[in-house]
Amino acid sequence: MAVRYLLVVLCTICGVWGFETGPPIDQFPNLCRDMVPTGHQPRNATGASPYRVTSANSTYSPGKSLKVIVEAIDGTTEIEGLFVQARRSGQGKDKNKAIGEFAEPPTKTKLLKCGHANSAWAHSAELEATAAEVTWKAPPCDEGPLVFMATIVKGPKEMYWTGVLSTELTFSGTEGAECSAAPTSASVSGIAMMMSVVLALCLAVFKNYN
Repeated sequence: MAVRYLLVVLCTICGVWGFETGPPIDQFPNLCRDMVPTGHQPRNATGASPYRVTSANSTYSPGKSLKVIVEAIDGTTEIEGLFVQARRSGQGKDKNKAIGEFAEPPTKTKLLKCGHANSAWAHSAELEATAAEVTWKAPPCDEGPLVFMATIVKGPKEMYWTGVLSTELTFSGTEGAECSAAPTSASVSGIAMMMSVVLALCLAVFKNYN
């Protein structure tokens, strides 16, 4: 009986993605990376997404804002839930990192922290709307080409589409330099090796003076 109760509780937690409180990123951190709804299996959506993601501009400038819209292509298909991030799309870029910040979420939506504050936009209740609009603020530097990536739930919860992409946004502006990349594992290993050599030399000098 206790085991059955525990399973019911766990299933309830896993099933909230599409309806009540939005993506449970605190319980399932991988959601920020793969954007695949937890507790929505088996997925039964087929064919192309009936939704699209658009932005007010085809370019972005350092620190500037633009509008992002998720909407039904036919203008009538309702959206129950959504999860949206801006992602890099250029060759050789980390495409799993959320870029920029969202602001001014409309009713029944909220902002989430996926790496940094307000980097994702999601529902907080059943939307029951054919479109939703939010503001996105570009990063202070050139991140290369970007797209808005969305997971959209039509309802029931098993009917959803992932990887719904906007058209590509390119960088426009002279203020921002190219964003610095995080150190690679190779560069980190090189730094660690160099520090080891320096430490060994220091120890050798210390012994000679004693």
